[in-house]
Amino acid sequence: MSRLIETICVQDGVLQNIYWHNQRLNQARIDLLEAYMPIQLENKITIPKEFSQGRKKCKVTYHIDVETITFSDYEIRPVHSMMLVNGDHIKYDYKFENRSTLDELFQLRERADDIIIVKDGFITDSYYGNLVFDDGQRYLTPHRPLLRGTKRSSLIAKQHIQTAIIRPNDIRFFKRIHIINAMIDLGECLVTL
Repeated sequence: MSRLIETICVQDGVLQNIYWHNQRLNQARIDLLEAYMPIQLENKITIPKEFSQGRKKCKVTYHIDVETITFSDYEIRPVHSMMLVNGDHIKYDYKFENRSTLDELFQLRERADDIIIVKDGFITDSYYGNLVFDDGQRYLTPHRPLLRGTKRSSLIAKQHIQTAIIRPNDIRFFKRIHIINAMIDLGECLVTL
């Protein structure tokens, strides 16, 4: 089995959304590895001084226990266009280090910057993260994502976004699509429709 990862945003030396990262990491360890002793990532991660200013990326690779922790600079990749692709065969319930099935779908994007993955007739995620559809009044995220992202979970818990069943034909009712992930907040990476 491929190793699992958590990508954590470090903003000015503070781990962001750590509660949700701990939840997902520990649930994956229970589901896949029958590892029931919880890990608290904040006790495992020491942020180097050179990564304590601005927005930085912390990548935690784990199996039964944390294996590696690395830090890097981070810049949001601009996304101006998206293409629908069929992902009926894909399964990505856990954040694996091996993303080959997602990589294969991403190669189908032609000239688009990112993809919208459709599975069993429902909108799920993009290659880079979870999706939030904005009609000018509401922010809706697909009820059936491929991966329940930590940012998505946090925004749902805060009632900033709601889940909804979204099909490809529903896209015409929205003004914008936001891409969110651990590193990208709502409104920072969006495509105008």
